Amino acid sequence: MFRKGLNWGVFFTSVLAGLLPGAGLLLFVGWRMQIAEPGGQHAGAGEGALTVAHLLDRVEKERRQVAESTGRHALREDVAAKIAAIVGI
Repeated sequence: MFRKGLNWGVFFTSVLAGLLPGAGLLLFVGWRMQIAEPGGQHAGAGEGALTVAHLLDRVEKERRQVAESTGRHALREDVAAKIAAIVGI
């Protein structure tokens, strides 16, 4: 009724079914890492990129807001002076 031994057709089909997707994934990952053009956040300065001048303006604006704040969460003058000394403002 059943043959003794290995059914080579089923064996090779099973091996190929397991190896081909893995090999395809490996090729895709290698392609993305080496060949494809990088597309991360460090790919270049595009729209919305922050310049040093923009960052300095933002820091100055925040410093003025802290100096002008008088609410409950306002920094005390001595704390603000210590922070300014540490930051170098």
